[in-house]
Amino acid sequence: MSSLIWIEDQPSTLSAAQGELEDRGWTVNFKGDIDAAATALSERTYDALIMDLMVAGGPGGVRQGFAIWATYRLLCWLRGTPPDANQGVASQWTSIDRLTPIGSNRTIPAMILSAYHEPEVTAALVVVDRTQLDREIRCFAKPLHSGRIADELIALVTAERQT
Repeated sequence: MSSLIWIEDQPSTLSAAQGELEDRGWTVNFKGDIDAAATALSERTYDALIMDLMVAGGPGGVRQGFAIWATYRLLCWLRGTPPDANQGVASQWTSIDRLTPIGSNRTIPAMILSAYHEPEVTAALVVVDRTQLDREIRCFAKPLHSGRIADELIALVTAERQT
């Protein structure tokens, strides 16, 4: 059985996609903020990662609640690269720096599924994976049919396993 960590602050809106993935043999582990996701990525292995752009940095949020750069900060932490795409990002969400991701999680394939699109953040996320893993992170807009989410995730993981 394959396992997915999905960073999403409103997982109830994705129950159909969760069911579709579970029907295809995946376990889905939702995390609502990057602190919880970093903890999970430090404790157990996953086969893939889906991230929303609009998630809180931690249980208490960040200075202005939800932050579009929190996902970027988590991906940098996971891939082991400095978060230098936006001045001030490195100084936020430092709580995750006390954790270390499990080695095999550092290279898991990731995709973005978000209703919010911010070109600067998306471009920074693409650079992290291109630089560290020589691959492009895939970005999809919500709403996306639950079958398509499952198809895209499985294709992403299958392609990665074949390399």
